[in-house]
Amino acid sequence: MENWYRKLLAFRKRGLADGWLDFKYKQTDHDLSKQIFQLVYEAHERRVVICSRLAEPEAPPVTVTLSGAAELILDSRNTEAVSSQPGLELQPRHCCIWLQPS
Repeated sequence: MENWYRKLLAFRKRGLADGWLDFKYKQTDHDLSKQIFQLVYEAHERRVVICSRLAEPEAPPVTVTLSGAAELILDSRNTEAVSSQPGLELQPRHCCIWLQPS
């Protein structure tokens, strides 16, 4: 878990330096039926999606469809970067960040 936070803080620092991590680029979305909440930053010809599932631990996993050429860059359950994939299984209390061209 400590490695996840280090990578998350480094990603935040990079976003601030690159200029895309700014309130003016932020949008929010949610799916209450699946208990999924998203922050989306769309700037500089890319879209950064921060997706978290705030469900009870005993809830079953759900699949989120990644559109286009999405690249998973951070996963709270797996600290290694994961290659592109069409769908992403989110467990309860799970957060993922992916990049898409806008």
